[in-house]
Amino acid sequence: MYAAVAIGVIALVSCLFYFLMVYHIDHLYFSSQQQRIEEVVDSHPAAGEKKLVLDAKDKPETRKVLSRYLSDSQIEDLFSGKMIHFKHAGEFGTALYSPEDQDKQIVLLLSENTYGKGIRKRFG
Repeated sequence: MYAAVAIGVIALVSCLFYFLMVYHIDHLYFSSQQQRIEEVVDSHPAAGEKKLVLDAKDKPETRKVLSRYLSDSQIEDLFSGKMIHFKHAGEFGTALYSPEDQDKQIVLLLSENTYGKGIRKRFG
């Protein structure tokens, strides 16, 4: 009888530990992603950069704006969660889609100089 109770307690504690670790790992992943985005957005404000933040919930209007910078296939890749690197009118850019946020935003970062290459290095 005591062995069954001990096994039950060990199983319960193991499950609880597992779920806490999964939650912690997910939290660390999303925190690191958010930190990477903030580093790119907030660094080097005098580098001749442009930042566009679009509401991803309004897809027709958002697609209209995105089509100025990205091809249709790049827009589809962006909405599927891929990070897009592009060049537009001599500017380097990166497009990020953040579906985890309640706001569901798309951020376009453009740079007139080689800092755009730094964006690519940071986001791989």
